[in-house]
Amino acid sequence: MYTKKIQFDDYSNMKSVSSLLCPNCNDPALHQGAAHTFWRTMEDSNAGLHTVAGQNGTILDGNLTGNPSMRRDGTYLDMECEHCGPIFLKLAIFQHKGTTYLTWFDATLEPSW
Repeated sequence: MYTKKIQFDDYSNMKSVSSLLCPNCNDPALHQGAAHTFWRTMEDSNAGLHTVAGQNGTILDGNLTGNPSMRRDGTYLDMECEHCGPIFLKLAIFQHKGTTYLTWFDATLEPSW
């Protein structure tokens, strides 16, 4: 389920870059964790490949549970805030009908529109 709109800091000392804000406390002190990527064998398929790349190595399996896309491929990142700790919501990127979306995502729930 897509639960919270992405917010960015309007100011950055880097040109053309904005800071992602924590969905809990709106602070930009976020750290990336493991990357979860889901590849379906074809659109709407329940079969595919799931990879998790993190500091402990890479895991490959066929479990598509947690895919942020209802019909296609998707990716999400585990995130941690310096103030809140691990963030329950995941930073997700997925495609739907030719549009790419970026959102905070609850990976324990099925995606819905």
